[in-house]
Amino acid sequence: EGGRAGDSVGEYFLDFNQLPVLNVDKPLTGKITADSVDYYAIKTGSSFSVAYERLTRGLYPRLNIAVLREDYDLHEVARLAGETLVSGAIGIAPETSEAQVYIVSVETGYSHEEIAVEYTLVLE
Repeated sequence: EGGRAGDSVGEYFLDFNQLPVLNVDKPLTGKITADSVDYYAIKTGSSFSVAYERLTRGLYPRLNIAVLREDYDLHEVARLAGETLVSGAIGIAPETSEAQVYIVSVETGYSHEEIAVEYTLVLE
């Protein structure tokens, strides 16, 4: 209890997610269900863009891009969303030429229905 400052002792479980890496000009197709999030990683020190295309109807996914800071905090740098959004691209121009890790997430909101949406991401 109490998060990092808590004093709980005993067994615990730690889940580790190894994120799929987005590679330049290699489309990646995903499928997301209501109230879930898919994560991908990009490591670069130069400008890039991520193209998004929703392949099926049903939900309205949001594409978020965040940079992983030195203190391991995620700072959102861009977002692409909208109920009528079918495709789009986000261009990022880093403030530094040092390689940084960016986390791309595709997420949906809550839905009463059990539906899934397919999408494609391309790093350019």
